[in-house]
Amino acid sequence: MGGVERMEPRSLKRWTPALIAAIVLGVVGIGAAVGSGNSAKSDGSESTDPSLLPVSEEPSDVIDSGVVDSLPDISTSPAVTAKPKTHLKRTMKKGSKGTAVKRLQQRLIDLGYDPGDVDGSFNSKTRAAVWAFEKLVMRVPPSKVKGQVNDEMWLRMQDNLVVKPKRPKGSTVHLEVYLPEQVAVLFEKNKVRLITHISSGTGKRWDEPVTIDPGEDGNLSGSKPLAAIVRGISITPGGMYRFYRRYVDQSTGGWREGRLGRMYQPVYFNKGLAVHGANEVPSYPASHGCVRIPMHIAEYFPDLVKNGDQVFVWDGKKQPEYYGAQPPKADSISRAPTTTVATTSTTVKKTTTTVKATSTSTTTTTTSA
Repeated sequence: MGGVERMEPRSLKRWTPALIAAIVLGVVGIGAAVGSGNSAKSDGSESTDPSLLPVSEEPSDVIDSGVVDSLPDISTSPAVTAKPKTHLKRTMKKGSKGTAVKRLQQRLIDLGYDPGDVDGSFNSKTRAAVWAFEKLVMRVPPSKVKGQVNDEMWLRMQDNLVVKPKRPKGSTVHLEVYLPEQVAVLFEKNKVRLITHISSGTGKRWDEPVTIDPGEDGNLSGSKPLAAIVRGISITPGGMYRFYRRYVDQSTGGWREGRLGRMYQPVYFNKGLAVHGANEVPSYPASHGCVRIPMHIAEYFPDLVKNGDQVFVWDGKKQPEYYGAQPPKADSISRAPTTTVATTSTTVKKTTTTVKATSTSTTTTTTSA
């Protein structure tokens, strides 16, 4: 008869040990594979570099999709009690004052931005918040932002806007940095905690004198500040990171001098790269690789995050998961030169006039990181 050939009981008995061995080996193999996948601790305690802790993996379709859109989804949900929208009689900009500016500042706060005090004065803090709104919601390129609020933008601000995280499976508190738009959003339980304008790496080479404080990369074992020359490329790498240390010392006014420059209350996430305050946070990339934020936000930002919270950085080219925790671009460091004028003597009729030696040390003017 056709069909599958039957195995006689005697033959089956002869093959039974081999079958059992194969099954046992298969089970052991599966157990080993599962064990190896879980061998690394989820808290990253086995990592040799605390700034490059492992981050929980996203689905492979996210990693391999090649999607370069760095902006999060923004939806308009129906308000519980819809209020009629108001119109602006004139465009608001830096220097504007009055009740309309107060309403603008309060609305920005309601949406998660920080325009400073609700005092009716359109200052640089309010302008930075407007820049963030322009880039994130109005989709205006950083090079074209105006920092002004016209009627069209004001009407959009009155919508019940909901910004959704691009990585909802990230840590409870996590930061998403969108480099092409120069905006960062801090989420807590997948809800907006803070939206801020930023300024990241220029992508250009730099060669400047710096002063490196003891304990910073480049002066780790030093006991005194080190004057140095640093040469590198100002790049903020895309990838996945975690906050791992911070510097908040009021004895120095909160300032820290690193090999990339001066930082206010830095919270580090990628070796020497940090989110920190700076006196200058322009509407375009201007840093040496760090993520600059406005000074008034840097006052409290370290209190919003803790070590271990995740940081996702989009560069507009690949997904953060594609890069993983890629380190900053390597730079070179050398001591700042010291120039000394030699002692000279002039003898005139047995009278010796000595010109005292003058030692001139190179003065370093440190810019923001």
